Amino acid sequence: MAVLPATAANISRCAQTLRDGGLIAMPTETVYGLAADAANARAVAAIFETKARPQINPLICHVASPAQAFDLGQFDAHARRLAETFWPGPLTLVVPRGASCPVSDLASAGLPTLALRCPDHHVAQALLGEMRGPLVAPSANPSGRLSPSEAAHVAAHLPDIDVLDGGICAVGLESTIIGCLDAAPTLLSGQHHLLMLGPPGCGKTMLASRFVDLLPKLKLNQAIESTKLFNAYGYQTSGLIEKAPLRKPH
Repeated sequence: MAVLPATAANISRCAQTLRDGGLIAMPTETVYGLAADAANARAVAAIFETKARPQINPLICHVASPAQAFDLGQFDAHARRLAETFWPGPLTLVVPRGASCPVSDLASAGLPTLALRCPDHHVAQALLGEMRGPLVAPSANPSGRLSPSEAAHVAAHLPDIDVLDGGICAVGLESTIIGCLDAAPTLLSGQHHLLMLGPPGCGKTMLASRFVDLLPKLKLNQAIESTKLFNAYGYQTSGLIEKAPLRKPH
């Protein structure tokens, strides 16, 4: 396979690979993602196999716009406010799955929830536009290794995967994740839980203060270092800290 310049022709080529049930690697502003058609159960299963990722660890669905996300998950007023404020950008929202959500159940690890993100990268957006549907895209590396921030990193570890080269990722670490799983009107009384905050120096710690401004009673996880765990929404994590986490391999 090859590292492909992110031309219109190569974006179309990769979109066809995805429609055919294959995998490709795409750039985002956070890290390079190993992408598959989120509605294709076999393609989603291939991501877990390629990464040697436990199937109990859900995947994040990438969408082209907040409107597309609203069609897939159940967004309460606070979740919508977060999406409209921070998307496109390095924020993932975990919401209840919509009743007619076409995303493979395997992507949610059998949970009744869905993790959604709208990436802020022109190549990812162009690919999503061609697909006209969500893509699951965990970091494009074998599980346990550092997440790739350049196309060459992906090619070194996943040589059988075509990589769209979108340059060096601006952020270089995974997105912030917030769970928004209670549709009751008392959401500011602790139903939104901060699962992960991005690193300092990437603008994400500034996001942290804005989260607190938007959701004054947002719960912050306490620091947990050198310990892997599955948090309340099924996401395997290591090194959760309130404002500046350790780099988390996926």
